[in-house]
Amino acid sequence: MSAKQFPSRKDKIIVSAIDIVNELGLQGLSTKEIAVRQGIAESALYRHFKNKDEILVEALRYYAKFDPMINTTIRRSNFSLKESLLFFAKVHAEYYENYPAITAVTYYYTCFLNNPATAKVSRDIYDSRRHFFKELIEKARLSGEVGDAFTSAELTEVLYGYFTFTVIRWRLNHYNFPLKEQMLSMFEKIFVRCS
Repeated sequence: MSAKQFPSRKDKIIVSAIDIVNELGLQGLSTKEIAVRQGIAESALYRHFKNKDEILVEALRYYAKFDPMINTTIRRSNFSLKESLLFFAKVHAEYYENYPAITAVTYYYTCFLNNPATAKVSRDIYDSRRHFFKELIEKARLSGEVGDAFTSAELTEVLYGYFTFTVIRWRLNHYNFPLKEQMLSMFEKIFVRCS
């Protein structure tokens, strides 16, 4: 019995799809282009995926693949809200800084919502992240760590909105500022205002 090949052909196809979306936009993604980049026949893609939409669904899942681990780490820790949010921002920013092409998913988010094949997965990722932020904020509110200047929903929108906007701004500016540093600095400032 041989060990599982890593990365698998399926993983390589997903990464190629993300890279294509990053470079050419969603309109530039085709099974033909993926096959060319993989150096395989287009028909070989169909051994792993039914169609281009299924590849896009897996690309979305790849984008959020660390979310469960990050959330579990935070939930099991004794982090304060501030520490939890800074950890969330730090880990995601490091992921994006190490693989900038993955931010294409954030950039094309509304396009994924308009595609019936990807809408549910895209919405689930967004809702899950927002819900996690709100859960952290409500826990902090109960412990007295956060004041009542904002409702939990409002503070969630401010924090998660800033997080998302900063990723898009970093991408639009050709990654020319340190994403992690920018996020951590602003989260610190926002947190001070909410304490």
